[in-house]
Amino acid sequence: MANDGTLPLSWTPLIDSLDLVALPAAEAVRAGAVPSARVAPVEDHLADTAAFCEAYGVDETTTANCVIVKGRGGG
Repeated sequence: MANDGTLPLSWTPLIDSLDLVALPAAEAVRAGAVPSARVAPVEDHLADTAAFCEAYGVDETTTANCVIVKGRGGG
């Protein structure tokens, strides 16, 4: 992914940066649910998709403003 913005995205394995996700996601990662997941910290004030894309040089068509976790209900 090209970065034409002013801020860099520094990707690391999610297992090494569990402090960047909510506790349920961290627990799923610890359990081995997503071994290849990566994460990059971003500035809090750039959480808006348009602001994020501009600052980090990311095309809006390649972003998602959510985390998808596979799960199964009991019952």
